[in-house]
Amino acid sequence: MYYNNGAISIVLLITGIIGLIAGIVALFIFLPKKNRYRYNGFLKYLYDFFNFDIYWFISVFKVLFIALAFMCVVGGAICLFIHFLSGLGIILAGVLFRLLSEVTMIIMNIGHNVSEINTKIAKPKPPQKTP
Repeated sequence: MYYNNGAISIVLLITGIIGLIAGIVALFIFLPKKNRYRYNGFLKYLYDFFNFDIYWFISVFKVLFIALAFMCVVGGAICLFIHFLSGLGIILAGVLFRLLSEVTMIIMNIGHNVSEINTKIAKPKPPQKTP
């Protein structure tokens, strides 16, 4: 099948320019720090998402870990009967991946905890009534 590479380039250029303009507008109108406590519901989620206060990496990483751990345990157990050292190597690779995953999750949790502490410290205090 023949594709017109010129048309694809033009579409990518136009969408890139529109995306850049939308990003600049969002940066100055929607994402300033003064708007942190202005939004509720879905807009708050979007504000937190675009300011990287919410991370998807942890959820995606957990799913990938479960899939890879299953592959290593089941595949390694099956390979133990075919070629012992290969099966053992696959199981040990799963253990090594678990250790690396724990280090990654520790770093991500430290970042999350620091972010929560920062949010609690930066939360504006309600105005006090003067007698």
